[in-house]
Amino acid sequence: MVDYIGLLKKEVVPAEGCTEPVAVAFAVSLAAEQLGADATDVRLKLSANIIKNALGVGIPGTGMVGIEIAAALGAVVKQSEKRLEVLQGFSPEQLTAAKELVEAHVVHVEQKATPEALYIEALLTDGTDTSRVIVCRDHTNVVRVEKNGEVLVDKPISVGVGDADGGTGLTVDGIYEFATTVPFEDIKFVLDCVPMNTRVSEEGLRNSYGLEVGRRMSAGSNARGVLLNNLSLRLISATAAASDARMGGCPLSVMTCAGSGNQGLASSLPIIELGRALGSSDEDLARALVMSFLVVMHIKEYMGRLSPLCGSGIAGGTGSC
Repeated sequence: MVDYIGLLKKEVVPAEGCTEPVAVAFAVSLAAEQLGADATDVRLKLSANIIKNALGVGIPGTGMVGIEIAAALGAVVKQSEKRLEVLQGFSPEQLTAAKELVEAHVVHVEQKATPEALYIEALLTDGTDTSRVIVCRDHTNVVRVEKNGEVLVDKPISVGVGDADGGTGLTVDGIYEFATTVPFEDIKFVLDCVPMNTRVSEEGLRNSYGLEVGRRMSAGSNARGVLLNNLSLRLISATAAASDARMGGCPLSVMTCAGSGNQGLASSLPIIELGRALGSSDEDLARALVMSFLVVMHIKEYMGRLSPLCGSGIAGGTGSC
C-alpha cells in the first residue's frame, strides 16, 4: 500500500536557497553544534554531484556564490533544526563572521571518491574539540555524528546501493487514481506551496537576478505572440523568474519537491498560473499539484536523487504537464 500522504509530506518541504549548498550548510551547522567553541577549521568531503550543483549558485542574503560561504554560514549560525531553511534569518554580524572565515581560508573542499550521488562529510575543529557529520542520499539524511571520536549517531547504509531504498510503489495509474479520488481535506496542505512559490516568482519578475530569463520573457511577451500565446509565456516566464531569483541568492524560501527547489518550482508554478487563468477551484488546484508532485517523485526513482540530467526539466516539467 503506497503512503501517498506520507510521501507528499516528506518530499514537498520548504527550503531557502539551492538545496545542495544548503545541505552542506546543514551538515556543517550540525557539526558546529557539537563543538565547545567556534570552528577554526572546516573540512568538507563532497560527492561530485554535490560540488557540481553547489559551486556556482547564489547563497541567499550574502551577495556571494558557492560552497565556502554556505559552509561558513552554517558554522556560524548553528541552527540545524531548521534543516533546509538553516540559512534563514542570519544577522549582519553572522554574515560578517562567515565572510571572515572564507577570507581566512578556513573552509577546505575536496571531492570524495564515493558511489553515492549525494554525499556530504563535514569535519570541524575549534582547536580543542573535533566533530564529524555525514549526510547521505537525502539532503538532510544524517547517517553519522561524532564528537571527539565518540559516535553519537550511527545510521548504517549499504554503500554503493545508491538511492535505492526498496522503492515507493508509485505507478502512473496509482497516482492518477489517488489524485482524483482522495478527499480534498486530506491533501489541502499542498496548497501551502502556492503563496510561497508565487512570492519568489514575483520577486524574480520585479528584480534583476541571474540571467533574468523569466523577467525578459515576460517583458517581451507581446512581441513573441507569433511563436507562443501569451498564456504559454506567462506560465514559462513565471516559472523561470522564480528559478532566476532562487539561484541568484533571493532570501526567500521555496517549496521543494523530491529534494530540489527548481523541481518544486517547475512542478507547481505552471499549474498555479494556469489555475489562476482558468479560475480553478482550490480543490482542482490541489489535485493537480498532487498529481504533479507524485509524478516527479516517481520519475526521480529512476533518475536518482542527484543526476547529471536536469531534474527540473525532466521530472518537474513532466509533472506539471
